[in-house]
Amino acid sequence: MGTGSNIVKLDPENNGEWFKAVHGAVECLKRGGVIAVPTDTLYGLCTLAENADRLYKLKRRPKGKPLGIFVNEGEDVFNYAERTVSNGIIKSLLPGPVTLVFNRSQKLPSNFNIGTQSVGFRVPQARFVRDICRFLPYRFIAQTSANVSGTDLNPIKIEDFQDLWDEIDMIIDGGTILENNMSRLGSTVIDLSLPGQFKILRVGCAEQETTKILREYGLKSFEEVQREKIEADAKERTTPLIDFEEKDNDEIEDLRPERLVGNK
Repeated sequence: MGTGSNIVKLDPENNGEWFKAVHGAVECLKRGGVIAVPTDTLYGLCTLAENADRLYKLKRRPKGKPLGIFVNEGEDVFNYAERTVSNGIIKSLLPGPVTLVFNRSQKLPSNFNIGTQSVGFRVPQARFVRDICRFLPYRFIAQTSANVSGTDLNPIKIEDFQDLWDEIDMIIDGGTILENNMSRLGSTVIDLSLPGQFKILRVGCAEQETTKILREYGLKSFEEVQREKIEADAKERTTPLIDFEEKDNDEIEDLRPERLVGNK
């Protein structure tokens, strides 16, 4: 178990100490460090994207599982991703307890999430994380949850990942994140990489609210779009039947087999 010598306790009421902690975290990241931070859902681990291997090693995480990215504002997402939704959708969802997945743009380093076209973006409703992003505007901050990959316990307080303390360079203690029945579910993960539709990749803590917003903007679920395509294809393949009751006598006469033979 870790000793806790690398823990910095936050005091939101003390601006001087707060920004001292922010400065310390920024400098730690610049040196290649890994820090643990409170978000609006769980405690997370983050480092600059060029040092992402440290997150994989610390979490015992398979290299094939991609990492997410922290950004300061929702509008920053499309600096690094292909746009498929309106600014209105982004502003309605971010900041908030959601991870939005888009196809990456060429601005993201090619060695980040190798072999994966999509990337998840987080703008948590968490002042400390966003302050860090604000002081590192042109750096990519890789992020993931503060636990060993595959474990059941999602961390809402620093004691939940005490077994990792010694491997983390700086731990920001923001106290216990709101503890309720939904608090340990993590962010709701939504794939928005295809225009006009969404796909829930992880239910998380905000599925209902998120789905409602997306539908208000006219988006359909991936499943609905697929079902509509199947129905349209089936309709297109169906040969229309002739309604003889609506045909006049001349038309019916022309459709008799003996007449059709002569009309080749």
